[in-house]
Amino acid sequence: MVNEYQYCPRLAYWEWVQVVWIASGVTVEVDHAHRRVDRSSKDFPEADDIDQSDVLHGRSIAAFERRLSQEITHPLFGYKVNYRRLFEIQARLFGRYLLGELPEYPNFTTR
Repeated sequence: MVNEYQYCPRLAYWEWVQVVWIASGVTVEVDHAHRRVDRSSKDFPEADDIDQSDVLHGRSIAAFERRLSQEITHPLFGYKVNYRRLFEIQARLFGRYLLGELPEYPNFTTR
């Protein structure tokens, strides 16, 4: 909300006070992509109605979830963490780098 006000105070007023929403190409695309999430879990589609992109989306999410659960040894600290925790650690290290508490950012690469 603050970034929208900084970008364009008039637009922020329209969106947050007047509740006027003008759809853009991006918002229409995102609404379309999230239609699966908005459906009730009781509404199971028929097998013929399933879009192939939905199946591929589900597979990629499952693969990503498996990857997030994998444990690795953090190269800087030497203890085992999963990728979920690694993202948090790296974000904290990046914050310390931005604040000047670290002389350089200890980036992490998988390979």
